[in-house]
Amino acid sequence: MTDKSSEGTRLAIQAQQTPEAFEALMVHYQQQLFLYILKYIRDEDIAKDIVQEAFIKMYINLRSFDPSRQFNAWA
Repeated sequence: MTDKSSEGTRLAIQAQQTPEAFEALMVHYQQQLFLYILKYIRDEDIAKDIVQEAFIKMYINLRSFDPSRQFNAWA
């Protein structure tokens, strides 16, 4: 596991415990996810909406994250 993916996994494990930790997870991945989506969508407003929906779904389903796996693959 790379340092970057292990950082995401660590943040995801912490995010299962507190909303503040989920916020740190969002800060860690938000720009990266936005740029990835923007590359395909090419509309900033729609890309922002998609990122917001993705984080809402992650928050709702965070308890299903398996810490033995990489967060990037789960998200």
